[in-house]
Amino acid sequence: MARKPRTVLEVCVAKQGIHKGALTAARVAQYAICAADIGHFPGAGTYADWWAIDERTAWRHRASIRDVFGDDLEAVVMALVAQMDKSSRSPRAVMALEPA
Repeated sequence: MARKPRTVLEVCVAKQGIHKGALTAARVAQYAICAADIGHFPGAGTYADWWAIDERTAWRHRASIRDVFGDDLEAVVMALVAQMDKSSRSPRAVMALEPA
């Protein structure tokens, strides 16, 4: 029996495959890092400004995350923020956390 995916990376890869899932997991981590820095869940515009990307790209990132986590996007990101500490603010560390 296969074990249930436990980390952000495992959940995303299980849903979207290796390549797209890994990219989505990185985007989840980026959202969580941004949210941890500003203290709340960022809108697409805030996220785009924080990461210095185009707002359309921010919406694409958000859509890929929503494909995995559905309407729980904000809750998952903020649960990851609650698990993070100053030393774990790298995408690799965030992708290894368990989503809510």
